[in-house]
Amino acid sequence: TGNIHGHTKWMGLQKEGRQRNKARHTLKKERPTLRIGSPECKMFSQLQHMNPRKDSEEWMRQYTEACFHVQFCCELYREQINRGGYVLHGHPIRASSWKLQCIQEVMNMNGMMKVLADHCQYGLKTLKGGKEAVAMKPTGLMTNSPQIAKALSRRCRGGHEHSVLLD
Repeated sequence: TGNIHGHTKWMGLQKEGRQRNKARHTLKKERPTLRIGSPECKMFSQLQHMNPRKDSEEWMRQYTEACFHVQFCCELYREQINRGGYVLHGHPIRASSWKLQCIQEVMNMNGMMKVLADHCQYGLKTLKGGKEAVAMKPTGLMTNSPQIAKALSRRCRGGHEHSVLLD
């Protein structure tokens, strides 16, 4: 066992230089056993492909920032893998981020695997008509840990209704 460090919240883009350097320094110092990344997926959502503002300067700025953030996460994943540690990356299965070159490069590293998980199998709920309802949220998970892959690859077999989440 070792320490686990999720890094996406405090390495935001607003102060990217300082915060990214702080993330690099902290992670090199702490040497966590597992690095977990789940960067914001909004700009990679299927809904973004239908966005009428998709060609606007503001949309392109946000998309570029989101890609840069995923690239930074991939840099941290590569460092972690190269020193013998574990990584876990998650994004909705239909997110366009899975096609980014940096994600593909990490995915092609020795020992990496991608599994699918339905969050209803882990208790994800949302509100539907003011009542609690089960949400499926199919998610892709990329890891180099067979144990994590096995534990987080449950798929829905039905038997309940799903409430729709927009991803």
